Amino acid sequence: MVNRLGKESSPYLQQHKDNPVHWWAYSDEAFDEAKKTNKPIFISIGYSTCHWCHVMARESFQDEVTANFMNDNFINIKIDREEYPDVDKAYQEMYQMLNRRGGGWPLSVYAHPDGAPFFIGTYFPKQSSFGMISFMNLNNQIITSWKDDREAVEKQATNLIRGLRSLGEYMYQSRGDLSDDLFVKEIEGIQKRFDGKDGGIGSAPKFPRISLFRFLLQEGVTKDLSDLVGFTRFTFHKMAKGGIYDQLGGGFARYSVDAKWLIPHFEKMLYDNAGLIQLGSELFSIVKDPFILWVVQDTINWVKREMLSPQNGFYSALNADSEGREGKFFVWQLDEINKILGDDFEIAQLRYGLTRKGNFNDPHNPKIKGMNVLSIVKTMPEIATELNIDKEDVFNRLNNIRQILFENRFNRVPPSTDTKQITAWNCLMIRALLVAAESLGDVEAGNMALRALDFIINENLNNNLLLRTFQSEGGHIKRNIEGVLPDYSFLISALIQAFEYTDNWGFIVIANKVHKLAEMKFYDEKAGIYFLNSSSDINLISRVVSISDDSMSSGMGMMVENIFKLGKYTMNQLLIDRGKQIAEKFVGRINEFPGSMSTLLMGVTNYIRYPTEIVIVNDENKELDKGFQSVYIPHRLVYRWNNKNKTDGRPKWDVLESRIDTELPTVFVCQGMTCSLPITSVQDLIKELSSNNQTSE
Repeated sequence: MVNRLGKESSPYLQQHKDNPVHWWAYSDEAFDEAKKTNKPIFISIGYSTCHWCHVMARESFQDEVTANFMNDNFINIKIDREEYPDVDKAYQEMYQMLNRRGGGWPLSVYAHPDGAPFFIGTYFPKQSSFGMISFMNLNNQIITSWKDDREAVEKQATNLIRGLRSLGEYMYQSRGDLSDDLFVKEIEGIQKRFDGKDGGIGSAPKFPRISLFRFLLQEGVTKDLSDLVGFTRFTFHKMAKGGIYDQLGGGFARYSVDAKWLIPHFEKMLYDNAGLIQLGSELFSIVKDPFILWVVQDTINWVKREMLSPQNGFYSALNADSEGREGKFFVWQLDEINKILGDDFEIAQLRYGLTRKGNFNDPHNPKIKGMNVLSIVKTMPEIATELNIDKEDVFNRLNNIRQILFENRFNRVPPSTDTKQITAWNCLMIRALLVAAESLGDVEAGNMALRALDFIINENLNNNLLLRTFQSEGGHIKRNIEGVLPDYSFLISALIQAFEYTDNWGFIVIANKVHKLAEMKFYDEKAGIYFLNSSSDINLISRVVSISDDSMSSGMGMMVENIFKLGKYTMNQLLIDRGKQIAEKFVGRINEFPGSMSTLLMGVTNYIRYPTEIVIVNDENKELDKGFQSVYIPHRLVYRWNNKNKTDGRPKWDVLESRIDTELPTVFVCQGMTCSLPITSVQDLIKELSSNNQTSE
C-alpha cells in the first residue's frame, strides 16, 4: 500500500512511498498532526543517492514490526535534505553539539511537536552491533523518556536550540580588520594538513575540498607561490587518476573512503563535478596541462550525456547503489574484463591495476570477492616500454578499451538518477561551464550554460520568489519549495559570470533583482549578515548562520563577492561597503578553522587587493575577449563599452573616463589607480595579463 509520499515529486521520498511506515512529508500538516495527537516526531533526513539511507530503509523502515511501532508512537516525517538544506543544517549543527562530532546521513531526529529536537543520531542498525544501539531499542527508550521524564526531554530541547543560536552569534561576533595576515595564516594552517604522498587535505576519508583548492590557486598565482599551484595540480592529477574518477564514463564521485583516492563512495553529485570543472578549467589556464584539459572535457561530456534534462537544466545526482549493491555498476572482476577484451586485456590490466584479488570489498556482501575499481596505475609510455610496443598504438588501443568497457557496462542495471533540478546546484554548474568556455575556448560549454541559465530564470524565478527546485508535472504535489540563501547567492554569481562572458547587461539587471529579493528574505539589519534561511519559515526552529564551506561553497561567503561586483557594476557604494562589513564580522573565526572559509576569503580579496579591471572599448565582434578569457585572473571586473550599449541601461563607469574616444577595438588593463597603455591585439593583451600572473608551470 502506497503511503503519503506517493504524491511527492522528490525521488528520495518516492523511494519510501511503499514503506509500511506512515510517512509525512515536511509540511504544516505533519506538525499540526503531532500537536493534535501530542506525539513526538521522528524525522528522518537523507537523500536519494545516500548509501546508508538505503541500508537503514531496508533494515528498519521496510520492516512491518518496526513500522507498526513507529506508526503507533510517532508522527514520522521524511525530509529530502536537498530540498530543505536549511532544516538539515540546523539539525546537523545540533547533532554536532550533542555528540561532539560531525553528523551525516541518514540523520535521525526525535523532536517535540513543534520540531524542537531532544535527541539526534545518524544511522542505527536493526540489531545492536559495534557498540551501536539498535533502532528499536532506541525507539523504546525514547518513548519511555517521553512518557515518564517529559521535563528532562523539554530541557534537552531548550538547551539544543539555545546552543544553536549561541553558535551562530559566536561565529559572527568576532569583528576584526581585514588584512593580508589573514591569508598568510590561512595558508600556513592548510599546509600543515597537505598530504604530500597522495594529494589532498588530511587523511581518509578524503573529499575534493574544491573551494579550498581554488583559494590556494588564487594565492599561488597572486603571490608567485608555485608550490601552491603545484600541489593543486598534483592533487587534481591524483584524483583524476584514482577510482574517485569514473575512468570509463567520466565524472567524479563524492569522496574517497581511503587516502589514495582509490575507492570512492560511488554516488556522483552535480555540485562536486561543477566545482571540479571550474577548478580544472582555472588550473588549465595556468599550467596548460593536456591531461587536465582532457579530464575537464571528459567530465563536461558526462554532464551533457547523463545529467542534462529535457528542460536544459541539470539533474542532481547519480546513485551509488544498483540492484541493492553499492558500486555494482562500476566494479569489475578480472576474468570478466579478460573475456570482453581478449588480446587487449594485458594493456587494460597494466593501465588500470587489475588483480584477481581485487581492491574493493563490499561490507554488506562479504562473499563477493575479486572486485576492481578502475584507476590509472601506469602511464601510456610505461605500458609501451613494458610491452615493447609503439606509444601511439598504446594510445589508440586504450581509447578502444575504454569505449568497449563503457558500452559493455550498460548491459548492467545502471544506478538511478535523482532528477530534481536544484537552483543552487544548477547555478554552480552554469558558472563552471562559463569558466570552461573561457579557459578552454569551449563554445558549446558556454551555450549549454546559457540555456540552463534561461531555464532557471524562466522556471524558478518569479517576481517575489526563487524556487529551490524545478518539478515537472506528473500527478505529484507541487510544493513550490522556496530557495535558501545559496540558491539566491549562486544564481547571482552565475548571472555575473554570464554578463562577463556575453556582455548582456540584462544579466546584471536580473542579478540586482535577485539580490533585492535575497536582501528582503535573508539579510538581518541588526546582525548585519545574511542568514541561511528566511525569517518567514514558520516550521524551522531557529535561523541558521552558515559561513563555512562544506561540499559546496558558503552562500554567504559567495554573497560577499557578489555584492562587491554588483556594487561596482551598478555603481552602488552601499553594496560594496556591506560586503566589507560582513567579512569583518567573521575575521576572528577564519584562522580558527583553516580551510573552512575559503569562499569568504576569496570574497575578502576584493577589499584587500583591488581586482584587475579590464576595459574593452569598441570591440563589437569581441575579438579581444580571447585575450583575457584564456588567462587566469583571480579577481577581475570586465567593462565593455561601444556605441550600441550606451542605451542598454548600464552606467558610464568611472574607469571609462578618457578611454572611450578611441575608434579601434582597444583594451586597457587597470590595477588599482594605474592602467596600461592602449592594447589592440590579443597577443599583447595575453602578454600584459600574463606579466601580472607570475606563476606558471
